Amino acid sequence: MDSKNTDKKLAHAIKGGFPGLRIRHMSIDDVTDSAIESLTQQLHPSDIERINAKSPSGQRASMAARMALASACNTSMIHIHLVNNKPVLSHQNGHVSMSHGGQHAVGAWHPSLEVGIDIESDRGQLAIIAPKFLSDADLKRLKLAKEPQWMRRVAWGAKEAVYKAASQSGLVFSAIAIDSLDGLATDGHAIASLPDHRQYAIHAQNLDGHCLVTAVHIPTSFRVVITGPESSGKTTLSMALSKHLKVPLVPEYSRIYLTELGEKAYGIKDLQAIAKGQLQAAQKAQPSGSKLCIEDSDLLTLVIWCEEKFGRNPDSIQQAWDKHPGHLYLLCAPDMPWEADPLRESPEDRDRLYGLHRQRLVQRQLPFIEMSGSHASRMTTALEALNTYLYLTQGCRIG
Repeated sequence: MDSKNTDKKLAHAIKGGFPGLRIRHMSIDDVTDSAIESLTQQLHPSDIERINAKSPSGQRASMAARMALASACNTSMIHIHLVNNKPVLSHQNGHVSMSHGGQHAVGAWHPSLEVGIDIESDRGQLAIIAPKFLSDADLKRLKLAKEPQWMRRVAWGAKEAVYKAASQSGLVFSAIAIDSLDGLATDGHAIASLPDHRQYAIHAQNLDGHCLVTAVHIPTSFRVVITGPESSGKTTLSMALSKHLKVPLVPEYSRIYLTELGEKAYGIKDLQAIAKGQLQAAQKAQPSGSKLCIEDSDLLTLVIWCEEKFGRNPDSIQQAWDKHPGHLYLLCAPDMPWEADPLRESPEDRDRLYGLHRQRLVQRQLPFIEMSGSHASRMTTALEALNTYLYLTQGCRIG
């Protein structure tokens, strides 16, 4: 039995709302005792002894959680192992979490942000320990709640999910503050804060009577990268979004660099310098106090540029992009007339280059939205996506 194929058959997608977040669920009953032995051989070597030490029911639950997580990551279980009881990936980028409860197992993956997930069945002991993990204000709200049992499960699940995402030694549940426990229990959304000021977007939902909660780290500045081939409307869209949302704009550094270079021929060292300058400009914009940052291109463009122009991509550029991808990409289609520019080189090749940008984003499993049509249409599509993020992280929308 192939674990990757099995995951695809048995694990089901669940909408998480947050850009880039993938959640998969499967029933623990789908993992039979007879399948445990063959599935165990598909685990990471360091995980086999851990699984074998569990009871049969514990083995099935743990295996189901790993299968759900493997499906969320689009990988095989052998690439998942535990470090300090936290699942990590051995062969790809991304943050992961898994959980099981009752008859359900779940896994979550995000390409660049810390993530935690928890699923809670109805446990009577939560009422006993509630004073230990809820604030006095939350306990008062609990007494007035129409469904206090559900609210307790939501609160516990939220703090468990945040705890997993934070990976902070010594963090206690009572130190995790939820801005609106009422809102989380009713509307399914809230913000959790830690003493070190890190924040997490929480989403709660009812899964067959079980409480499923995810927590995703809210970055200091959410990087929205406008990307695509030459003359595809990137700069126009970048400037319009920055002005409309009143957020910082990181310009395309290659234009600044090549303009200063003048008529001199550029080489691969120049592209490495451009990559360094682009990354520094993006990092400089993050402490601005804005929750969003618009970037007119990023290192993805340099990765493709190097391969197209010089037939190779320096490790320094590829590794920098691997380590610092955008949080959301708006991929601009070349469905508009070519505008001549001294710095542009490929008027007849835009469709192919668009395909290369798209292929890279798909390979890296990075969240992206394709922009096409008129400028007004692109603005509408972009604002719809960004409003989803703003609602999940700040409780607001911008028209």
